[in-house]
Amino acid sequence: MGTYSGKIRTVVFKNPDDHFYILKIVLDKPQKGLSSEIVVTGKIFGISVQKGTWFSFEANTFEHPKYGTQLKITKAPVFDTTNMTP
Repeated sequence: MGTYSGKIRTVVFKNPDDHFYILKIVLDKPQKGLSSEIVVTGKIFGISVQKGTWFSFEANTFEHPKYGTQLKITKAPVFDTTNMTP
């Protein structure tokens, strides 16, 4: 599992009833073995999910048999609280 952040390039699919999305994301810092633009799937709560939205998330990589390497969200959004003050 890793922490990623990036900007939504395309909303491929959305289910507003359960907040499940399939997105194409341009990652801020692609990690080894990942392209800068990647498909991300999973549930996202608490933010407006649309083209151009930036967010941070935790995900696992997996290989889709037809579409290749993707990220499956385990937690989103994720906030870095180390520099936040009350």
